Amino acid sequence: MPMTTDEVKLRKYQRAIAALLVSGTVRKAAQVIGVSERSLWRWHKQPEFQELYRQAASGAFQAATRKMRTLGAEMVDTLLEIAKDGDSPAAARVSAALGTLKLGLDAETVESIEARIEKLERQAEDGPIP
Repeated sequence: MPMTTDEVKLRKYQRAIAALLVSGTVRKAAQVIGVSERSLWRWHKQPEFQELYRQAASGAFQAATRKMRTLGAEMVDTLLEIAKDGDSPAAARVSAALGTLKLGLDAETVESIEARIEKLERQAEDGPIP
């Protein structure tokens, strides 16, 4: 059974989005999928394309975040090891210590923002407060 016009468009959009996420630029993505840059820019302006792109980018970011969480403890251990190693150059120890502090602060900030967003979403679901 032949694909509908909407199915063809969706496939084009999916290919374009995958190319954008991997290639990083509209020019490279357009070359990869064999369309003009102008076409890709035109698609990018479409609300349907923007929503699909946002979902795909969000999924890619979530996958990267999961990977970082998995490796995070190991990376922090490595930074702490360097920071405490008296044989390491001072610049490396300072850099490792600052990196460890930054990771901790960033994690705390993200957790705080996530908690605030969840609270706001619950409030929005419950409706306005009388």
